[in-house]
Amino acid sequence: VVTITSSDGQTQDRNCGNVSISYPAITGSCKANKDTAFLNENVSWSAQNIGGGNGSYTYSWTGTNSLSCSGQPSANCSSAVKAYSTEGNKSATLTVTSAGTSQNFQCTNSSGNSTSVSVNTPAITGSCNADKTTATKGETVTWRAVNIGGGNGTYSYSWSGTNNLSCSDQPSAGCNSVAKTYSSNGDKSATLTVTSSGSTNNFSCANASGGSRVAVYDPTLTVNSSSNSVQADGGTLQLQTIYDPDGSGPRTTADVTTSSGWSSNDTDKATVNNTNQKGLITGGNETGNVTISAS
Repeated sequence: VVTITSSDGQTQDRNCGNVSISYPAITGSCKANKDTAFLNENVSWSAQNIGGGNGSYTYSWTGTNSLSCSGQPSANCSSAVKAYSTEGNKSATLTVTSAGTSQNFQCTNSSGNSTSVSVNTPAITGSCNADKTTATKGETVTWRAVNIGGGNGTYSYSWSGTNNLSCSDQPSAGCNSVAKTYSSNGDKSATLTVTSSGSTNNFSCANASGGSRVAVYDPTLTVNSSSNSVQADGGTLQLQTIYDPDGSGPRTTADVTTSSGWSSNDTDKATVNNTNQKGLITGGNETGNVTISAS
């Protein structure tokens, strides 16, 4: 209202109308610190370049998997951190309030090319190996998972391989190793399948030396020499027994002469010591062929 006064003292009021005075609109944006993330990895959503209003702001967050900021709305909630426990596209909305007015912002990923962050299960990693490089037929070989990672941190294991290798209750968390007693000779291999959060990965196992197979052999006991002669009536010959645990020599052979049990199938032709100086043959009073055995 304006009051007009004339020179003679007369006054008159005039109504000039209303003028609306308001704060400028709230401006800005919000974004994540990642384009993609793994399960249980922190994603940070933050307000960007907030302006307008009266210069004092409170922030609130909503979004996938109940995104929020503790204590919101608050001036301290300009960012919100969330570790997602499920896969999928995750989105966020920021609400900024100033002088009683609110503005919503749909957030983008770090690159700004999407309104969501893709959360995925990390690839399953690791390996598997055996506790032996070679084994004797009838000897147990243990295959085991090694340094399994990725996935969601919870795993089930299954095994396949030579001679129907398997774990009794596979797939299960308890099958991270499996023992197999092989009843046949040959190269033995194993494959481990690890499952986590619906994803699987297969691993071809190594032997204890890093090779791809465990070789299974028959052990052998050899008498040296296998054919020889001794003079009758008191001639002597010392024999030796060699034990080869896998039948082919990869592992160290052993002289087991003194621990073997010795016998002769015809003591008239030759005898063999089975106590002192084991393996010593003495010629008898008859001639001919005789078989000397060690066990």
